[in-house]
Amino acid sequence: MTLRYDSEADALYLRLRDDLVWARTIELSENVALDVSHDDQLIGIEVLAASATVGNGQLPSLLVENLPEDLVKVVQAAA
Repeated sequence: MTLRYDSEADALYLRLRDDLVWARTIELSENVALDVSHDDQLIGIEVLAASATVGNGQLPSLLVENLPEDLVKVVQAAA
């Protein structure tokens, strides 16, 4: 699983599966889309305007919430 945040685009992408090939994108809303395989298995989730969509400009603190302490340190170091 890979979580990427592009601060220039304010886009968040959570890739859940590396073993599947993308076939199509399902738009859930203006800012949220799902990438799925040919048999509709979820590959990833894209969130546009992520700061506003996910947490009123509080995206970094939201991403580290409820993570184990050692993982929080890794995320904070990467920010």
